Amino acid sequence: MQQSYRISKIIIEKAIREDFPASLIQHIRYIDPVIWSSLLGVYELLKLRDQRLSTDDVGVILCGKSYPKEASTRVLESLLKNGRVSPLHFTAANAAASISMICATFHFHGPTLDLCMPVQTALPTIEVIIQHWLGQNLKTIFVIKQDHESRAEVEHIFVEDERINHALSNVSRTGDDESF
Repeated sequence: MQQSYRISKIIIEKAIREDFPASLIQHIRYIDPVIWSSLLGVYELLKLRDQRLSTDDVGVILCGKSYPKEASTRVLESLLKNGRVSPLHFTAANAAASISMICATFHFHGPTLDLCMPVQTALPTIEVIIQHWLGQNLKTIFVIKQDHESRAEVEHIFVEDERINHALSNVSRTGDDESF
């Protein structure tokens, strides 16, 4: 099963109004645009499954070269200008911010892993980790591959009836609407 779509500010606003939990809405202004692709990829795959997950056993792996550049820039500018940084801005500016936002939004408890390296370099490690986690009876894993700020590939690996299944979502932001 594969789904591919482009994301724009209109899609984000619609998802926020109609479907996203209130816990996400209160933090929306701190979310870096790079996080939207992975967050919405997970969201769309969860909607496709149309069933509740036990949030205690959901693994999330993030790999790729992209990171929250806008949030990082805000942190640096604030440091230079004020000599201090808002804790909310600081937490949104780290390389694992996508994992944090996904786990906070969907109440996933982990395990989690952030591999700050190109996707191709990370693939062998990801395969080993997936096999290890599945061997520990983890039933659901999301793998987010994001080498570009405007695109994310989100793979959903889940065990049903003793079989390992895969679903894939490719999300990309529209080029003409970079500011969310």
